[in-house]
Order: sequence, then structure tokens, then C-alpha cells
Amino acid sequence: MIASNSIAAAVLLPLVGAMAIAALALMGAGCSDPTNLEKPPPDAEWLFPDCDQLAERLRTRCMEQAEEGVDCDEQANQLRERCQARKDELCAMERIQRDAPPHDFIRGDVNRDGKRDISDAIGALRGLFLGEGGLNCADAVDANDDGSLDISDAVRMLMYMFLGDREPPPPGRQHGQDPTADELMCE
Repeated sequence: MIASNSIAAAVLLPLVGAMAIAALALMGAGCSDPTNLEKPPPDAEWLFPDCDQLAERLRTRCMEQAEEGVDCDEQANQLRERCQARKDELCAMERIQRDAPPHDFIRGDVNRDGKRDISDAIGALRGLFLGEGGLNCADAVDANDDGSLDISDAVRMLMYMFLGDREPPPPGRQHGQDPTADELMCE
């Protein structure tokens, strides 16, 4: 039984820490509204973990399950430090995005030469599928304004250019800012 507890401690404890950090990475740390961390929705407590509470739970479980020689306090402290470092990193990224002034662009003008043509659709496809040519204005690439970058954006550009489909959503013919809220930005 001791061997199985040792394996559980060696495998599960780092996994719990990694899951907590992954949840922070996926869901954000709630930096804009600190109350998210203090009073999470009752059905989503795991979305905004408190690093101290998480570390204490890990330490308690470790003490219950670990064999002699396992330093539960050290494991809890490491989890707390990694969790807080990740939250700090996410908050810094959120502040940069929130405080950065928006850049003007033309939707569909991927290469930012001031016009929409076949080179923009090709640039979007090369960037999306070959990783070539930095897509430094994600909003411009998002030709259908759905908030994500995928092949449908290049298809939308080509349909507009060659099949007479409707113009991509604003900002259109003149440089402007994105009127829709999404996570995409321009550098």
C-alpha cells in the first residue's frame, strides 16, 4: 500500500498543480474584476482558483495520502508559487491588451497595403497554414468578423473579390477600428 501511495503522490500531486495552472491559463485570472477571485460563481469555483486555498487543499491531501519522506509543505508552496506566477503573468497580459490603444485597419487588408486584393487572401492562407508572413493584424485577417482566424476568412475575401459577394464587415474601405468586441487585435 505504501508503494501505491508513493506513486499517487508522485503522479497526482504535480497533475493537480498542472490542472490548476491550466485552468488559470484557459479561463483567465479575473484580473479586471478582482471580485472574480474573491467570490466566484457558486457553480464555477474551479474557474478562478485562489492559490492559497488550492495549495492548502493540496497540502492536506498530500498529508493524508503521502508516505514518510514526502515534503507536503514544499509541494504546496511550489504549487502556490506557480499558480501566483501564472496569475501575475495573465494579469500583465490582460493589462497590456486593455491599455494598448486600438490600431486602425481595413478588414481583409492582410498585408496592410491599403487595399484588398488576391495577395491578402494568399497572405492569410500562408499565415494560417504555413506560418509564413506574420499576421500582425488579426482583425484585418478576420474577414468575416466572427472573432476567429480560419480558412473561412480567406474564402470570404475571395468570394468578395471574385464572386461579387457583399463587402466584409466594417471597417471597410477606409481605415478604422473594429466595431465588434472580440479578442483579436492589431499590432
